[in-house]
Amino acid sequence: MIKAYSANTAKIGVDGVPLGAVTLAEEYEDYSEYPVRGFGDSCPSAILTFDRSYSVILEREVSVGDGVRLENIGEFELQIGGRIYSGCRCIQLKKIRKPDGSEREKITIRALDRQEVSANEQ
Repeated sequence: MIKAYSANTAKIGVDGVPLGAVTLAEEYEDYSEYPVRGFGDSCPSAILTFDRSYSVILEREVSVGDGVRLENIGEFELQIGGRIYSGCRCIQLKKIRKPDGSEREKITIRALDRQEVSANEQ
């Protein structure tokens, strides 16, 4: 698992190699909701959720030479704080160059599953 630390010192990890200079980690959960209604009911009797998926956006400084290139690896595992995302793939990589010459990467990752990890397992 790669482990990195964001500005708020939350552990971020991908397959065992530290991911350096992470300045932002945004986590998203998407799903579809379908109401179940009985004949003649105006309010749903249940709501079913399907198609749950997860995405993570990481921003980091390019100048840090940690050797991790997420666009070159296949499926990986990502840890952010107490959550582990599995079945991850990098789906977008955007490089942002600032006028002062520094560069940042904005990495969009799609994950198949997410698990919460207790403090003693981290």
